[in-house]
Amino acid sequence: MTTVQAPRAASAGGGGACGQREEASSALREEASQRRERRRTGDDRIWWAPAREVVFNDQWRPLCRTFLLSKKPKLGLKSPLRELLLLRFSSSTSNLDACIRIRLRLRRELAAAPAMSIFEYNGSAVVAMVGKNCFAIASDRRLGVQLQTVATDFQRVFKIHDKLYIGLSGLATDAQTLYQRLVFRHKLYQLREERDMKPQTFASLVSALLYEKRFGPYFCQPVIAGLGEDNEPFICTMDCIGAKELAKDFVVSGTASESLYGACESMYKPNMEPEELFETISQALQSSVDRDCLSGWGGFVLLV
Repeated sequence: MTTVQAPRAASAGGGGACGQREEASSALREEASQRRERRRTGDDRIWWAPAREVVFNDQWRPLCRTFLLSKKPKLGLKSPLRELLLLRFSSSTSNLDACIRIRLRLRRELAAAPAMSIFEYNGSAVVAMVGKNCFAIASDRRLGVQLQTVATDFQRVFKIHDKLYIGLSGLATDAQTLYQRLVFRHKLYQLREERDMKPQTFASLVSALLYEKRFGPYFCQPVIAGLGEDNEPFICTMDCIGAKELAKDFVVSGTASESLYGACESMYKPNMEPEELFETISQALQSSVDRDCLSGWGGFVLLV
């Protein structure tokens, strides 16, 4: 234990030493009141995860060390969290101000970090391709939660009737909900019209249904493929609010859409026979999901 000896007063009577002690006591009281005010207003806290909060006070250092070492993501040598960890905290005002400055910089960096799109949460890859009086629609089988694989037999291509199918990429729960609503609408149409819906009519129905929910949309990107009059193939895709995109060759959607575009552009040929179309779309899907970490685990190909 070390003791600090108070300096002797320069003048008689020890007035200088008393003055220094009074100044030190008033500074400590002021600093303590500032810390209490910060704790009361919540201004002196670091935000990182909802499970734990760290308060900058005299007892926070061991908790903060455990907190900073145990949390993800892995941070670089010049990150604000590492600076907080390496900074030697005491009860001085300068170190508390340094904590606040680093905390604010940490919040700015977290706000500037790119956020994950909700369309990428489960991962998906859907493609539809046109042949000679036929079409093929294919999807991957993976259901994931970001990078964690949950299932390898998930269905993304659904049957509306014998000549009409829809593939739904995006958020898996919204895809299943949207499919149920579409089946309901198509059955009402069958009861009223006593016939199946044409692919063009069904695409307009899907577009109107998505646009109806534009302020709270289904996080899905549909791919519609069907055979119309005289077995003329029809394919189209749309975004989550129903903006249609028609095509004469192929359409893609999902997290693997960039690699699907490249593979389909290089492999597609017009007027392919069913066997060649099946081989082409299968190879395009397989080569594309190999380049996307959020989709894969095999594929499902349907040829009509």
